[in-house]
Amino acid sequence: MGKRHYPIYKIVAADSRSPRDGRFIESLGTYNPNLDPIEVKLKEDRVMYWLNVGAQPTDTVRSLLKYEGVTYKLHLQKKGVEEDGVVAKVTEFLEARPGKIQKARDKKLRRKLSKNAKAGETEAAAAPAAEPTPAPVVKPTPVPAVEPTLEPIVEPTPAPAAEPTPAPAAEPTLEPMVDPTTAPAAEPTLESMVDPITAPAAEPTVESMVEPTTAPAAEPTAASAPSTGETAAEDSTSPKA
Repeated sequence: MGKRHYPIYKIVAADSRSPRDGRFIESLGTYNPNLDPIEVKLKEDRVMYWLNVGAQPTDTVRSLLKYEGVTYKLHLQKKGVEEDGVVAKVTEFLEARPGKIQKARDKKLRRKLSKNAKAGETEAAAAPAAEPTPAPVVKPTPVPAVEPTLEPIVEPTPAPAAEPTPAPAAEPTLEPMVDPTTAPAAEPTLESMVDPITAPAAEPTVESMVEPTTAPAAEPTAASAPSTGETAAEDSTSPKA
């Protein structure tokens, strides 16, 4: 019964040879341990029947029957107490049950605290007394003062004034006066050395259609020198135009 992480148990009457989750004879109630206080539901008359015929409850079921007052009721009946007296005493037992449960919890808590205190005393006695180690004192380290560094003042150096360089005076060049009478004769060029008499006749062109035999000889140009061997000095003596 129940579900994962929330179990609910069933109280049954079964053969002692059957396994725990095996076949049973009759269901007698349920037990839910997930609540506080726990919840137990019993078929009281059927439980009394099986106890009277000799059924032996397990340890867990015996504690549950005692919690619900069933074993107390069975004890009173065996002593021969009348039914009204049994009911009254069982009711009184059930009314006093919460106080007894709280008393048992307090006793369990005190026992746990006492056990922890004894364990702490035992450990303290077994451990040697350790001298308290003084905490290291952290002294402030003085920070060295930073001296200001004086940077040298660089004075601007005046640039030297550029002295004007006097330009050299141009010296007049004297051109040589050429005496026309003493001027050297001009050397004849290749063109002037052409003899008009011996010069080859000009080749006929398509436009002139002149036969080379009838072409007149080329006249000497003004630039050509005389081929008779006359010197330039003689020409210089001639009157200028």
